[in-house]
Amino acid sequence: MKERIRVAIPGLLVALTTCFLLFIYAPLELYVANQTEFWFDFYKILKAAAQNFLIFYAINVVGVLLSACLSERLCRVVTVTELVALLALYVQGNFLVSNTPPFDGTEIIWENYRSENIKTAIVCILIAAATVVVWKLFGAKRMEIFCKAASAGLGGILLLTLVTIILTTSAYRERTTYYALENGQYSLSEDTNFLILLLDAVDAKSFEKVMDSDPAYEDTFSDFTYYPDMVGAYPWTAFSTPYILSGKWYEGQDYYLDYTASAVDESQLFYELSNRGYDIALYESDPWVTSYTYRFSNMVELQHDAYVWKYFRRAICKLGGIRYAPFFMKEYCYRAIEQTQGQHNAFVDESNPLYTWDLREFSAHMQEEEVTCREEKCFKYYHLQGGHVPFLYDADLNTVGDSSYAETLEANIKVLGQFLQKLKQADVYDNSVIIIMSDHGFNPQDETSAYDRQNPLFLVKGAGESHPLKKSLVPASYADLEDAYVRLLDGESGDEIFPYKEGESRERRYIFYENTNHVMYEWMQTGPAWNFEDYRATGVTYQRKN
Repeated sequence: MKERIRVAIPGLLVALTTCFLLFIYAPLELYVANQTEFWFDFYKILKAAAQNFLIFYAINVVGVLLSACLSERLCRVVTVTELVALLALYVQGNFLVSNTPPFDGTEIIWENYRSENIKTAIVCILIAAATVVVWKLFGAKRMEIFCKAASAGLGGILLLTLVTIILTTSAYRERTTYYALENGQYSLSEDTNFLILLLDAVDAKSFEKVMDSDPAYEDTFSDFTYYPDMVGAYPWTAFSTPYILSGKWYEGQDYYLDYTASAVDESQLFYELSNRGYDIALYESDPWVTSYTYRFSNMVELQHDAYVWKYFRRAICKLGGIRYAPFFMKEYCYRAIEQTQGQHNAFVDESNPLYTWDLREFSAHMQEEEVTCREEKCFKYYHLQGGHVPFLYDADLNTVGDSSYAETLEANIKVLGQFLQKLKQADVYDNSVIIIMSDHGFNPQDETSAYDRQNPLFLVKGAGESHPLKKSLVPASYADLEDAYVRLLDGESGDEIFPYKEGESRERRYIFYENTNHVMYEWMQTGPAWNFEDYRATGVTYQRKN
């Protein structure tokens, strides 16, 4: 009996490390690196991961012990098989991830990734062959020692790495986040309104082409000034949105959640609005970070749980496979993202659900909620789906599922037209400052790349303006926004908010980074915003923290 247990020990150690990698390390690593993408906190995923680990390790223990009881040779085969699986998973998750599909909503064409299956198969064959060769060369006894050493060493590295990233990112801290409720979007001031409609991923030049395709679109934006030569701040939403509302650059100084919280608290825009007596409401689909300084009237702190815990736990089980599973299993594992969202029970009143950025739902709610007027001045920020993937709607806002970027932009214009008409009918249009903008540009020819995202849409109307749509080629930048907001609050018209002249030469800062890379690069634009070739790297880089 003792001999059987001795033979089983290497297999138990390898199984322990394999289960730790797949069911604890992998999902927690993914969570820590993408905390803002998930509704649940660290302790919920830790509980689910621990349960999955215990279940699957128990199954492995039974399997290894049973094989040891049946035959020493069978137990060694099981152990070596576990070791091959462990090494293959580790290599897959650390060295074969450069072509891993994004999980930001981009439609994944899995047929385009079939070649990755070949790489996975080659790696598995090479690892299996090398392991068998080692076994044959050094014998069963030394193979047992190798299995114990490899599993213990790799397990120790994984544990140390996991503890380090959890502590350095402060992922263990309880987060206080707020969620936007849907109602109140049209509770507006009879005095003054300051409204920002932020359309996600709308490129200025692409939008302009769509507007030029139909003269009626130009009429939709009468009274506005359009700034096509606008340089954004970042190529992705995560850092663009806090910057737009605060003017605070992210230069790698903080972890992401700490940066967003400090950006909100230090926002010159919110400071001005608060001092001028504005009610501040932010309509954002994603959870909002804590602000210790400003209160957002439409946001509430909510209790969260999973609808059915076992289904949530199963989704977390798949989550680890996004990075570490063999490629032929990744399509199955990627479903975990949608499944975890489907298990989100936020305990909200059904009569006042959470705000969603979905274009069609925003339009439907617009028809349902009447405009109500109040004396208090109002600031409202609406983050809409804009041109973000996937492209779901045609120009008439019908759900088609395989629309184009141009049609999606037409759907946005339709919704914007409805919104502006609603304000006019309620007699709150003329007393409203309205900015229609994007967080960053977009390249429909390469949906997943950060390149060519530097030219976001920007249209603005000051209070009381009445004129045909204007076009200004002033070399503007999102770095100018904080001062522009103040000018608009002071009553300036939309064509007078930037202190530059058309044709004036200036350098405009832009920080470029790929979502898959933690290095950020400072660039300067010396030509038109839309000309990507005019951007030059300054040589300054920043290390992005999770």
